[in-house]
Amino acid sequence: MIKLIHILFFFTILISCKKQNVSSTQAVEPKLENQQIFKLYSEQVKDTFTIFVGLPEGIGSLPDTPYPVVYLLDANFYFSMVYEMLKKYNDVGLIKPLILIGIGYNNLHTMDSLRCRDYTYPQALTDYEMSTSGGAKIFLEFIKKELNPKIEKEYSVDTFKRILMGHSLGGYFTIFALLHDLSQNDVFFNGYIAASPSCHYNNNYILETYKHNHFIPNKRTQLFVTFGGLEDQEDHEIIRSDTVIKTLDELLRYKIKYHSTLFSNLGHMETAMPSFHKGLQSLLEVE
Repeated sequence: MIKLIHILFFFTILISCKKQNVSSTQAVEPKLENQQIFKLYSEQVKDTFTIFVGLPEGIGSLPDTPYPVVYLLDANFYFSMVYEMLKKYNDVGLIKPLILIGIGYNNLHTMDSLRCRDYTYPQALTDYEMSTSGGAKIFLEFIKKELNPKIEKEYSVDTFKRILMGHSLGGYFTIFALLHDLSQNDVFFNGYIAASPSCHYNNNYILETYKHNHFIPNKRTQLFVTFGGLEDQEDHEIIRSDTVIKTLDELLRYKIKYHSTLFSNLGHMETAMPSFHKGLQSLLEVE
């Protein structure tokens, strides 16, 4: 079933977006005001990523103001939509100004297999038909040790307000990053937004692996998890959404600030944008 979801997801992407032609070594002109795009080679992953940067309005007049920074997965598809959403909600005071960093790939044609490589751990069971998988630990190191230092060098970032967010397998990686870091007592992000995370991956590996961990409480860390109310009807074979929410609640209760939301009339592919919106509002409460 996970293969079918990928096919439907990226068929939608391919018919909705144009292929991007970006030089492998140089930055390119942003398509919209306050946007930048550059390439970054990762020694950790041994591959080149396309990094999308969305800056808040007025950043030039307040260059020393530290802004929250949000790392967005599947940026080839989601970056433009999320950035436009942030601009509109910021204009009416519903979301604080922030710096949006989208982590993407060379183009949409390669995105499907590479997100499987980077967002999953461990290697996929043969039933999933993934050509490459299991690289989430390495990808997390890329974000921490290669991408984030560059972003914090180039921009004025509030290091106490780092947020990671993703949908589907991106949501799986988001939860993996949190639980992995909690198990090491070395949490890198302060906020995590996981929209419809694919927690059924590898026979519920992530929930089974960490459910007996005794994490040290970290009340400065927040997780916002969402599912669509129609998801269980879409695939009866995977773990139920309410079971995932309950398991995470039992695992993380009293350890971090945990929020969960069920969008009653939405399916798997419809939860990303409302999740990002509600998650950022929750994690970055407007004072």
